[in-house]
Amino acid sequence: MGIVISIRTLRLAAMGLCGLAATSAAYAAPATTPGTARAEISSSLSVLKTADLEFGNIIAGPAAGTVVVNPYTDARTITTVTGAGGTVNAAKFTGIATPGSLAWVRWPTGNTILNRVGGGATMIMDQLRVNSVFFVFGGVDPRIVPADGRLDIRFGGRLNVKANQMEGVYSGTFTITVDYQ
Repeated sequence: MGIVISIRTLRLAAMGLCGLAATSAAYAAPATTPGTARAEISSSLSVLKTADLEFGNIIAGPAAGTVVVNPYTDARTITTVTGAGGTVNAAKFTGIATPGSLAWVRWPTGNTILNRVGGGATMIMDQLRVNSVFFVFGGVDPRIVPADGRLDIRFGGRLNVKANQMEGVYSGTFTITVDYQ
């Protein structure tokens, strides 16, 4: 058997709560906190990083394995090691240029070393992949800047995890270049 409350009872209860709030507010000390406003002005020919390449949390085992992040979907594919949650996403960049102009996105084709924070171990990231709409060759992706003047540039890659990889946080950098013409 459910409880039945009439609309009239709810109105009276609401008016009582409003009165209580008004009474207690008169005796409360004001609370303040500062806010922050932020803006970034970019040149008309620029590229901005909006997210890092994140492989997520991984549990290494007795055999070497790989973790691959897809640049189109942010999906993670794992071989031999175990995924244990965490943030997984492709690196994201926004290129800004004149609509209709040509942009050449370039990135390293070799290995990137990820160092364990605190030292003692490394991992190799390779096979950087871009979310290309054209044929990509040798670390170069030609693009036409869309009508809104923004390029969506996303990179995935493969992380090579050694057998019994030392636990910890690993970090490394790679550089992309966008040449506008």
